[in-house]
Amino acid sequence: MIISSGNVSQSYHVLGMVIGFASATEGCSGTIDVVGTYKLALNRLADSAQAKGATGLLFVNFQNRFAAARNCGSNKQAFEVFAWGTAVTWANAND
Repeated sequence: MIISSGNVSQSYHVLGMVIGFASATEGCSGTIDVVGTYKLALNRLADSAQAKGATGLLFVNFQNRFAAARNCGSNKQAFEVFAWGTAVTWANAND
């Protein structure tokens, strides 16, 4: 699957917008896997696109936020990543 944060020069058919979400909570050691959370959100975004029959994702964007979560008997930080993009299929040369 081709994933792009912008447009591509190849012709495509739009299937619609798709979203992905991931969250990680600060562990007892006090760390959050930020990179892993972004990767998980992107994987879930790609899964959502594939469920629509997409072979590509365009205009992919991310937003994140920190929130409070209850973990290890106290308040900890949670890191949330929202991902969205446009699911597409590539057009044939005859289209």
